[in-house]
Amino acid sequence: MRALCLIVLNIFTFFIVFKLNILGVLPVSFDKIFITIGFCVVPFVRKPKNMVFFSKSYVLLLLFAVYGVIVSMDFGGEINHQVYRFLLLVLEAYLLSFLFLSAYLNIFKKDLQYIYKIVFISIAFQSVLVVLSFLNGSIFSIMNTLAPLGQNNFDENSFRIYRGLSNSSGSGYSTTLSIGGLLALYFFSITNNKKYIICLLPIFLATAINGRTGVLLILMFIAIYSYMFSENGKFIKNFLVGLALIIVSQIAVSYFFSQNAKSNSISEWYGQAFEIFDEDKKGGQDMNSFTEGHLFFPKSTSDLLFGAGFDTDDYANGMGSDSGMIKNVFSFGLPITILFYFIFFRKIKNSDKSGSKHEKLLTIGLLLLMFIGELKEPFLMKTFLSKFLFIVVIGRNKIFKNKMIF
Repeated sequence: MRALCLIVLNIFTFFIVFKLNILGVLPVSFDKIFITIGFCVVPFVRKPKNMVFFSKSYVLLLLFAVYGVIVSMDFGGEINHQVYRFLLLVLEAYLLSFLFLSAYLNIFKKDLQYIYKIVFISIAFQSVLVVLSFLNGSIFSIMNTLAPLGQNNFDENSFRIYRGLSNSSGSGYSTTLSIGGLLALYFFSITNNKKYIICLLPIFLATAINGRTGVLLILMFIAIYSYMFSENGKFIKNFLVGLALIIVSQIAVSYFFSQNAKSNSISEWYGQAFEIFDEDKKGGQDMNSFTEGHLFFPKSTSDLLFGAGFDTDDYANGMGSDSGMIKNVFSFGLPITILFYFIFFRKIKNSDKSGSKHEKLLTIGLLLLMFIGELKEPFLMKTFLSKFLFIVVIGRNKIFKNKMIF
C-alpha cells in the first residue's frame, strides 16, 4: 500500500510540474487538488520536526502581497494580473512546496535528490512526448485530446502547439523544460552516467520547439558545467564535450524541424533566437515602435518608488510590458521589487552548505533561471519554477539546518 501511494505521489508530481488538466474537465488545477488532499491527510500524520512555516522572509513576502493588493485596488478597483500571480506565489506555491516536501521527506522517507530525480524523469518523459507529437500527427491528435490547449497568444496553426501532455505551450513552458536540462547535468556531474546526457537531447529538442528562452538557458547550463568541471587538465575535454553537445543538438533541431510541415516558419523563428533585432526589427516592428509600445519604468517618481498599480498585462492604448521585473516595479514599486529578488537570491545562494560542485551548479542554474526568466516574463510566478525554488531552499535547509524553513 505504501509503495502504491508513492507511485501516485510521483504521478501527481508530473501533473504539478506541467499544471496538467486531463481532457480539460477539472474546474481547478492539480496544485489546488494536491493542497486539498494534503490538508485532509495532515491530521492523520505526525507533524515534521523543526518545521517553521512563518519564517521572517515569508512574512515579508506576505506583507509585499498585501501592499500590492492595496496599490492595485487603489488604482483600478481590482487586483491586477501581476499582484494575483504574486498572491498565488506566496499562498499556493509556498504551501504546496511544504506539503510536497513533507510527503516525500517525512512520510515516505525519501531524500531531496529523489525529488529532483522525479522532477527530472517527469520533464524527460514529457520531452519525449513533445518530440513524438511533433513528428507524428496521430500522436499529436491523442496528446491534444488528452490535454486540450488552454488560453494562449498564438494561433492553432502555430508549430508551438506541439507540447505533449500539457495544456500550455510557449516560452514559459520552455523554461520549465529547461529545468530538466539543468537536472540532467546535475545528475551527470554526480554519477557520470551517460544516460543523463542522452536524456538531455530530447529535452533540448522539446525546449527548442516551444521557446527560445529555454534553449538559451540550457546552452548556458552546458557552458557553466564545462567551466566548473574543468580542473586537473580537463578543461579542453569538458569544453569539447560541451561544444559537441551544442553542435549535435543544433543539427538534431534542424533535422527534426525539417520533418515538419511548418519547417520554414520554425527554422526562421528558431534562427532568431540569438537576435534582439533582425535588421532593426522585432516581431515585425522597428526598434522605435517596439520601445514606444512597451513600458519600462513609471514616469513619476512616486509611481517608481511606491508602485502605480497599473496592469501591464493589458497593453492599454498599445502600452504594456512582458517583463516580470517591470511588472513588479509597476505593481509594488522599485524598492520592494529589488528586495523581493534579493530575498530569493540570498535564500538560494545561502541554502547550499555542502561545498560540492554539483550543488553549486544547481545553485547557479537556479539563479540564472530566475533572473533571466523574470527579465523576459514573470516565469517565477507563472511556471513550476517558483515551486522548485521553494522545494530546493526548504529541502536544503532541512538537510543543513535541520529545519524545514524558507
